[in-house]
Amino acid sequence: MSSYSTGYLKSRILDSANHRSKFRTEFKLDENVVYMSDLKLCNVGAVSAGAPFRLNKLVGTHGVIERITLYDGRNKLDEVRRFDIYAGFKNTRHENENCEEIQQQLIRNRMGERYTSAYQVNSLNASGQVTADVTTSALGTLNLRYCLPILNALSVLPHSVFQNLRLEVEYHSDVRKFGAVDNIDFTNADPILKVNKVEDEVAMVKLMKTFESVAFNAIEHDEYTLGSLGNAGNGTNGGTAQPNSQKLNGFNGKNIQRMALVKQYASMANVNAFTGNTVQGYGNSGSIVGCEETLQVRVNGANVLPSTYTGCNSLTALTNDTWNTQTSYPSSNNVNFGNVNTLVEGGTLRRGQLGYLGLFIGTDEPVQDLQIEYGRNALNHGNANLSVNQALKITVFCEIPKSFIFKNGEYNLVYN
Repeated sequence: MSSYSTGYLKSRILDSANHRSKFRTEFKLDENVVYMSDLKLCNVGAVSAGAPFRLNKLVGTHGVIERITLYDGRNKLDEVRRFDIYAGFKNTRHENENCEEIQQQLIRNRMGERYTSAYQVNSLNASGQVTADVTTSALGTLNLRYCLPILNALSVLPHSVFQNLRLEVEYHSDVRKFGAVDNIDFTNADPILKVNKVEDEVAMVKLMKTFESVAFNAIEHDEYTLGSLGNAGNGTNGGTAQPNSQKLNGFNGKNIQRMALVKQYASMANVNAFTGNTVQGYGNSGSIVGCEETLQVRVNGANVLPSTYTGCNSLTALTNDTWNTQTSYPSSNNVNFGNVNTLVEGGTLRRGQLGYLGLFIGTDEPVQDLQIEYGRNALNHGNANLSVNQALKITVFCEIPKSFIFKNGEYNLVYN
């Protein structure tokens, strides 16, 4: 553990209390101090057990993580599951310059584009390389406020309130979740946790006087599978339609703010994600665009949208209006973009891979019945393996309002 200080604020680097590759890392924040909530997980990544390989261009080092949970003893303060999927979505919600100049350095991905001298959209940097040496392998940094909303709501984490604070990070065991290959083994790097804390008693008393109840939106998810369309269709848009109305029970009894849908191949071994042992584009880390997609959501029997949204551009506009700007490139949300290789580096490999869907639900009473009405059409160009026709796993993330209620030195977490 190392440290430096400025005024009342001291920064510490905490080593893990427990670390097991491909399973879990645990940190304990148990000093009698006031921790600031700006926790940062550093040295996130992997070490190759064979030849060097590149990180996934979308998720970068985020892809090694499956779940992140903040506990106080046995009390779960906040959690994000399917973190790699959620991170892939969040990694697109930045301005292009931010992706290229900041995010690439933090998580070693390859988002952020610019025009080259050949008038082709491309990124100047390759994604980070995973090597057999932890000192040279590409490692990343994760600001935990990025994924644990309670840390945005609480400015401090006092030991007098959270006496058994600990952070658990759970990992994937499949290299395809974060690597640009599918045939090289790895071990997880042992990360460190950067914390800022206040030890001065006078300063701690002042901070505790401002400590109070807060509201925040937790990130929760549910998921379902949409069957394959096979090789059906008439060779053009407007083939066999696949309307689908899916009832989800994971949000029952809760209010919902924003919603995001991520569509991925139901099988990690899908031929559209890999050629040989090499990931094609973003592999199975992005969100697959369907042909002539439609979207409507029904909550407690009422439509959320005034009418069913249809088409890639209107759906992208709806998503961006809800979740802010998306970094993009020509064909990122469209499967019918011709001559894409002349405009975009790796164009056919990345075409239709950022088909995220999002909308504002804004319930004023708890959900009793939630129906996702997502449809798409089949497309037949003589290829039974077209990406738009494949079986999909659809992960639905929702912001769920919660309150941290603090009174008389004790706290409680409740759904709003």
